[in-house]
Amino acid sequence: MKKPRSEWPQYIEALEVADSGNLKPLVRLLAEIQKKTILEALSVAPDPKPSLKVVEGVVDAIASKLKKRKEEAKRKLRNVDNVAEALQEAVAKHLRLTAQQIQDRLSSTGELDIWNPQVLLGGPNKVYKGKPTEHWYHYQVSETAHQANQRANFNEHHFFVRVRLSSTELPWLDYVVSFHHVGRKPSGVMEVSAFAEVSYLEETQSKSRSVPCMDKPFTITYQDEAESVRSRLIEWVNDTFTIAVKSWGDLL
Repeated sequence: MKKPRSEWPQYIEALEVADSGNLKPLVRLLAEIQKKTILEALSVAPDPKPSLKVVEGVVDAIASKLKKRKEEAKRKLRNVDNVAEALQEAVAKHLRLTAQQIQDRLSSTGELDIWNPQVLLGGPNKVYKGKPTEHWYHYQVSETAHQANQRANFNEHHFFVRVRLSSTELPWLDYVVSFHHVGRKPSGVMEVSAFAEVSYLEETQSKSRSVPCMDKPFTITYQDEAESVRSRLIEWVNDTFTIAVKSWGDLL
């Protein structure tokens, strides 16, 4: 323990008293020096008079450090949002090409008038017709998460890509890929799930049918690099989109 120069006379005097058998002054002095050292380490101004303020200062300093540590941990875990956003763009780009190929093939082979496929990105700062989209499909996402024995956490950001294939001659197909956090607290883990809805007319009434598209969700974490998982995710998207399109065709 380092002793300031100003306290050397007290220290020498306490040592002399200790030599005569009375250790109390030395113990008291060392305790005071230790207290000042701790307070300086915690960046709390030392109080010359022992009081409740000293305790409060120590507690506040500890609380501040813990809060900063937790905030830093949450920022680190939420890096998975950046991974999800990059993968959302990659999935949207891939699905635009795939949906266009389906339109071209149906138009040429089936002589059907298919409207241009719509690919919509939803999530933070994504609007549709001037309205936010991040809350879309919460019910469907919760259901798919429940089927995977997980809990979707919508207190964190939610991203999705929706593809719509439609025509006056065919039922409408909405295929959705969702990126959502799981667990009650930020965990740095997001699941990618997929589902579809087919809308059609039956005896002049509009009806819709949900279509499960996956055996299990795709998982990404805050430690992933988007580029390193992109190809595996695209394969997963192809598999789930195929199921959606087949279910759509079964209604024709």
